[in-house]
Amino acid sequence: MRRTLQAAVACLTLLPSLHFPAAAQAPSQARFVSMSVGPGRACGVDEAGGLACWGQDADGFARAPLLGAGDAARDQCTAYDKTLRCSRTPLRVSVPAAVKEVAVGNMHACALAMDGRVYCWGDNSDGMLGAPQRVLRASATPRLVETPVRFTMIAGWHDTTCGTTGDGVAYCWGLNDHAQGGARTEDCGIYKCIQSPAPVGGSVRFTRVSVGEYRACGVSTDGGAYCWGMAGPLSLGSLGAAVAGEESASPVRVALPEPVTGVSVGSYHACAVGRSGQAWCWGEGGFGDLGNGATGASVTPAPIAGGHRFAMVSAGARVSCGLDTDGFLWCWGRNNWGQLGAGQTDMQGHAAPVRVPGDRRYRSVSVHEAVCAVDVEGKAWCWGANGWGETGSGPLGSEPPCLSAVVRAACSSRPLPVLPPIVPR
Repeated sequence: MRRTLQAAVACLTLLPSLHFPAAAQAPSQARFVSMSVGPGRACGVDEAGGLACWGQDADGFARAPLLGAGDAARDQCTAYDKTLRCSRTPLRVSVPAAVKEVAVGNMHACALAMDGRVYCWGDNSDGMLGAPQRVLRASATPRLVETPVRFTMIAGWHDTTCGTTGDGVAYCWGLNDHAQGGARTEDCGIYKCIQSPAPVGGSVRFTRVSVGEYRACGVSTDGGAYCWGMAGPLSLGSLGAAVAGEESASPVRVALPEPVTGVSVGSYHACAVGRSGQAWCWGEGGFGDLGNGATGASVTPAPIAGGHRFAMVSAGARVSCGLDTDGFLWCWGRNNWGQLGAGQTDMQGHAAPVRVPGDRRYRSVSVHEAVCAVDVEGKAWCWGANGWGETGSGPLGSEPPCLSAVVRAACSSRPLPVLPPIVPR
């Protein structure tokens, strides 16, 4: 009997070396305070101020690695008929200070440190790294933006980054081809740009700013929403106000029925959340971008349908998501990559908010062609476009590719857990 027990114990000691099904060895999940999603990439900041990024690591011009981890990303992702370097798993990005916030652009990204300094990496052809191109053409790892200005928050989209200071002044740098960076401008070859942080101009003081593809908006200290940049036919007046000409380099107040707590600018539209929780969107609405139940454009802010009360709204690339005051997520607009998170993809416009299924509650969300959100436990989830590994969930299984208007590429129509960051070697 004793020998039988000893044999059983000997067998049990071998169990850890056996291979069990994947479900029994499910990996842990990344935990972040906030995330920022850009075209093809996403980044997250954890409670300790650590930063991680994942997704596309090389653009078609191969000017510089885009994830901020040097040449560490070795995956190959195929999207938009290209096969380029990427990382389907979050990579730790080495910033010389604890990070408070991150902003992801088209070919660059910037991180705001706790002390108000900003570090940027990627391409610098239009001053995106806050330095003249003759000084710096690109950087594969975070580089300090050399300015005496200290920021309280930053935001970015495309090739422009903006931020606010403790005294409420808004600064921008990078691409400024449509005055989205404000009044100051320089010649950067093909496009106008701002090669180091410069004040937007005007007397308005801001608590927050948001940057879109052609314009930027901010929340003033008195709760007003102001926008600057393109106001022409492409955006169908999406400054939200009557502006002489097609552009305004100075902030223009948007006519809203109450003070706002937040504003978010997407590709062709913008949204704002009022102090009551009511939210409005304006601009192009061909895919239901405005969430007002219709698919037409609106020059003036239109209330989002459904009577929801929102804590925040994030406007993306023809799609938006709003976090209601109960912690549930609602998304509307384009769903070609499964951005609505509801389990299917289609080429239809969804003009009214669709709730992301399940009982999970969230505390923040960021939208581009992919959507990433942090739940109330701090766990990170992403869905939508995944051709570059934007969901950070590792290689997908046998799911069929999603259909966009142009190409077929990988996506996820339901939230996927983001994998824990790894340290690049």
